Amino acid sequence: MFRYGFLRWGVYVPPTTDDAVYPSFVRWGMRIHSGWDNWIGYDLLAANQRTDAFLRTFYARHCAPKAVARGA
Repeated sequence: MFRYGFLRWGVYVPPTTDDAVYPSFVRWGMRIHSGWDNWIGYDLLAANQRTDAFLRTFYARHCAPKAVARGA
């Protein structure tokens, strides 16, 4: 996320039972909440529609299988 110009904002809340809250990523009106859960693992949550669009593009570019990224 840092290579996209995001900075961390907030405090780290260590795991108490089965999840943790990490500082958010912020940039130009976008905020990505981040955390960890022992069932899902790491997660990124969009705070608004602009951020959601960014995360969808980020996923398609960096995480999705190639067939999904091409829209096949």
